[in-house]
Amino acid sequence: MISVTVRYFLFFCSGVFFHMSVLHFFRFEETATHYMIRNSKSPAIASAIWACVQSGLGLAIILLYRYQFGSNPETMFLFVGFCFWGIMHGLWVTPKKNKICFSAMAVMTSVIGILCGVSGLEHGFFEVLQGNVMPTSHHINAIGEANRFWKYGLEYAYTVIPNFLATGICAMIFSSAVIVTSAFFVRKKHGWIAFMLLSIAQYLTGGGAMQIGLAVILGIAAFGKGTLLRFFRKALPIRARTFFSKLWIPVLILFSLVLCQAMITAIFGIFLCIQDQTAVIAILYSEVFWILGLLLGEIFLAGCYDSLSHPQSSS
Repeated sequence: MISVTVRYFLFFCSGVFFHMSVLHFFRFEETATHYMIRNSKSPAIASAIWACVQSGLGLAIILLYRYQFGSNPETMFLFVGFCFWGIMHGLWVTPKKNKICFSAMAVMTSVIGILCGVSGLEHGFFEVLQGNVMPTSHHINAIGEANRFWKYGLEYAYTVIPNFLATGICAMIFSSAVIVTSAFFVRKKHGWIAFMLLSIAQYLTGGGAMQIGLAVILGIAAFGKGTLLRFFRKALPIRARTFFSKLWIPVLILFSLVLCQAMITAIFGIFLCIQDQTAVIAILYSEVFWILGLLLGEIFLAGCYDSLSHPQSSS
């Protein structure tokens, strides 16, 4: 058996890989000096490839730990923290002169979209494990009885494909597309449309139900961003918007941690030191309301930030 010290060191290495992959995915300022990107003909493609390589290394360590050394889901917060440390670090090192074009709502959509895509990948993975079997209904449980970690670890999903194996493969394909779109294209003019369409496809192919609700809310916010920013400028004084704009990053991190904890609890039935499964499922249901409330609050805070940092003509 591997020692506890080495085990945590592996998670530390995994966190570093994820940290660097996030920096490259979002192409923060410090990645421009990377020798593999600086000397490339296409820095955007080079940055994306390097991000995929490093996230793959981080994921490989996690999978190795999961299938060879046992499972301790609570330590997943270690590398999740590194991921968002990467985002915050990138924001801090970005020169102030470039922050006028920075969109908090775009970063919010990217981060939440990536998390929704990861959740869809997890649903698809467990659906593939159920094999070439026909479900009895379009409403399915992504986690089969043979792979269940606790009594309530069902992972509800909906699929139009009458086969678990095909459903899981399609869910992972569309979830990967959601991740790529969230990371690279959501800031484009019609990127939010692609994000919503892929999220709907993810839902219809067994990628989970919670994600579609988050995608719809984010899509509505993106569609009405100009109106939303104009409303903030008229309804809230600059001092209030300045105060609220400072909170969007901490609330985004809190939202992401709650969402990650909800995913871990849904799969493994673990929430802190609580052993009563009935209490855990009650907490899991309550986290749904926390997630929705934090998302609406994050949209408000990110809108306050963008209403200050973007000129009125861009809204």
